[in-house]
Amino acid sequence: MNTMEVILMEYCRECGSEVIAGSKFCNSCGKALHKETPAHDSSHIERKDVPTPSLKASENNNLIRFIKSKWVISIIALVILGFGALYIYDRYFTLEGEAKSVVANYIKAIQNGDTTYDFRSIDVDDFYNVTDYKFIKASKTKVETIIHLDRDDWDKDFFVGRTIEKTYEKEKEYYRHAYEAAGVGGKVIAEDDDTMTIKTGLQHDELTLLYDLQAINGLGESVMKRAYFTLENDDYGKNMKITDITY
Repeated sequence: MNTMEVILMEYCRECGSEVIAGSKFCNSCGKALHKETPAHDSSHIERKDVPTPSLKASENNNLIRFIKSKWVISIIALVILGFGALYIYDRYFTLEGEAKSVVANYIKAIQNGDTTYDFRSIDVDDFYNVTDYKFIKASKTKVETIIHLDRDDWDKDFFVGRTIEKTYEKEKEYYRHAYEAAGVGGKVIAEDDDTMTIKTGLQHDELTLLYDLQAINGLGESVMKRAYFTLENDDYGKNMKITDITY
């Protein structure tokens, strides 16, 4: 039995002539028949072959640029200045800050052997030497405002031009009228030729500051004390002074 061999044919893409399947060249025009593999386009490189900066690194760079910007530096400087101003205000311009300053100056005067008259009322006695101290806390209450006029103080103020009236008698009358006629409940509660005490009918803040003190007692021994300093605005608010010390 004869077997018929089937020959598959193809066509040349160049001239259209029939060629046997699998031939490498066209018998008519000689053109190569195999399909050429297209050259690899280097522009299409897989992403994994190209190193890219990480998202975190990019964020860090942006953060560094932001921190170094003039606006951020200016804001940080303003915040620092704000906290500094707040500290200075609290330290020197509030009632508590003023009271702390008076106590510190009073203790420093004791340590240096200087007079303490500028920091305490005349009826407050100094105590033994303080070697160290630590502020604990402060409290504030309202008390009646009482002012004291004194001829000696008036004489001192007269020489520096701080008196309201040219004579002490007229000064007393000025304050008597100012508080008794002001409708605030003021009245003179004590008076003689040289002094006058007036209950003004007003109130002011009294501060009590608690300190831990390390001091030397009369026997030369180092002792620890807890002391309470009471301070008021003496002389109708001109000067804050220590009016009492308890421990």
